[in-house]
Amino acid sequence: MTGNVVLDVVISLVFIFLIYSLLASVLQEIIATALGLRARNLKHAIRRMLEDDDEGNTNSAPSNLTQKAQQLFQKKKEGLLEEFYRQPVIKYLASGKRFSKPSYMSESDFSMAILEILKKNGGKGVPNIDKIKQALSNENNLINKETRAHLVSLLDDAQNDLVKFRANLEDWFNNTMERAAGWYKKTIQFNLTIIGFVLAVIFNVNTIEIVKTLSTDKNVRDSMVKLAIAASENEEIKRVVNTKILEKTIDTTEVAKTNVEKKLDSLFSIYRQLEIDAEKVNNILGFKPLEVLPVIGKRIDTAQLASVKKSLPSKQKLIDDYVVEFPNSYLADKTAEFYAIKQRKDEYNKVSFYAEFHDWSYLWNNFWGYLLTALAISLGAPFWFDLLNKLVKLRSSIQRSPKNDSQKGAANQGTISTKQRVG
Repeated sequence: MTGNVVLDVVISLVFIFLIYSLLASVLQEIIATALGLRARNLKHAIRRMLEDDDEGNTNSAPSNLTQKAQQLFQKKKEGLLEEFYRQPVIKYLASGKRFSKPSYMSESDFSMAILEILKKNGGKGVPNIDKIKQALSNENNLINKETRAHLVSLLDDAQNDLVKFRANLEDWFNNTMERAAGWYKKTIQFNLTIIGFVLAVIFNVNTIEIVKTLSTDKNVRDSMVKLAIAASENEEIKRVVNTKILEKTIDTTEVAKTNVEKKLDSLFSIYRQLEIDAEKVNNILGFKPLEVLPVIGKRIDTAQLASVKKSLPSKQKLIDDYVVEFPNSYLADKTAEFYAIKQRKDEYNKVSFYAEFHDWSYLWNNFWGYLLTALAISLGAPFWFDLLNKLVKLRSSIQRSPKNDSQKGAANQGTISTKQRVG
């Protein structure tokens, strides 16, 4: 291992953030896919394009209870948005009844759907451009006032040229999607922070305590560095990080066209593997308190408490006059006060005792460490994977530096001289 402790600590910490960021990102994608968050965000963006801000509001407030009741039970009129999603070019982008709205569409899909709606609502037996002009000149219930004005403006800019009008529609769509991507990214960033905090609590990933342990425990640090180097070369991790399923954007590519059920199966498979990796990291750190711990021997007599307490190994503690064994010294020191002795009976009514984790105020004691972990996780797996690769390369270059080579040469020369003197 390199003598640069600080670099090894940083590499280990970045690796830990990478594993939990991957876990959080995959969980987030499972949630986003199952709940159709991309489709919802996309529909919100399309609604902003095709409906006025005051859509659904009446021009005047109801004057009496009868009118209020009528409005309450009155069927909401269908407008341009509903008609848009009924167009075959849009409708069949969705994967099925469960996911009835698409999570992606191209600018050509959007423009084609709008043109089809306008042509259908125009006159008959006239050129398409005249149908569109007529549809936009009619004040109907389908297209709201502000939306109609914007479409007329786009048609005027195109100088009544159908090809240019379609290009204007596509530019409008692309500009809106840029803003929609920002909306979605903020949502995902927030979700990742919440998921990251939950994971930090579940796995007890306290950044502050991790840094303390890595700085003082060489064995833990060396083990984590080995895992970090292996992770930087792991093809499966590279594949997951580089895949577009973890992007904080709206799907507008062929990735979204895959079957949703297959995508969920793939995500759950990745999640299970990452959970194993996270448990491996947690076992090395030894931070996760167990809900139940074994009691060693019988209850200690009051007269013997002082002498027993002095002779206990570092990973054993006295709790309610019983000796309890912890997985490691760290957990013994940090969590002993949060356990209580319980008893249970087996099928033969034989009583046994065990220690149970009962005081979850321990979690609040670690709040700031969990929060730092959550904020780190919210940066995303690609960020940490890229940083890990750079740090591993830096570490390798330091080990191969001429200074280190000269030191090794001097050490070897000293060994040879010693052998010669012995000989």
